[in-house]
Amino acid sequence: MSHKYLLFVFPLALALTAFQGQESRPTSKPVIDAPPAMDMQKYMAEMMRLATPGKEHKLLAAMAGEWEVSTKYRMAPDQPWQDGKATATYKSVMGGRWVIQDFKSEFGGMPFEGLQILGYDNMKKKYVSSWRDNFSTWAVHTEGTPSADGKTITLTGKMVDLLTPKGRTMKTVIKIVSDKEQQFEMYDTIDGKESLVMTQISKKK
Repeated sequence: MSHKYLLFVFPLALALTAFQGQESRPTSKPVIDAPPAMDMQKYMAEMMRLATPGKEHKLLAAMAGEWEVSTKYRMAPDQPWQDGKATATYKSVMGGRWVIQDFKSEFGGMPFEGLQILGYDNMKKKYVSSWRDNFSTWAVHTEGTPSADGKTITLTGKMVDLLTPKGRTMKTVIKIVSDKEQQFEMYDTIDGKESLVMTQISKKK
């Protein structure tokens, strides 16, 4: 049995198992919502379409490689900018469906490591990102859409920390200048206002 066949049969088997389980449970609340009526052939074709990497995935896969990063950051709009250096290694995985970024730098004289998983969700029609680092034990999830030319990706989500344990709005912007250069901006919510707190210029080795 091929891996490609398993890719579509496995989620289908899970769905069918869930439906059968509903029939045997004495409850009026369904385990999951039933999908619209669809014959098996159409279902498999749709699964294949949604699982197939597209132009958005190719854009991300082109990031694979090692990058030198020049950074600027500040703690608040009235604070001075601090310069820094970092390295970022991107790896395309799972047939080009995702890229994993391994980011290394220093912050306040301490080693800083970050890991990002970035992809494009064909169902949501949005880019999706999950970030974690060695300064916390939780992840930051963001999602968003590209610009008309596809070269600027804007992601929004919630920043969580001790000051705002329920989260506050944050935004990141990835600008693909060329195959060899990227620009990055990070915006935080400070005193109720969106503020630019970090910029990066990345150049591929």
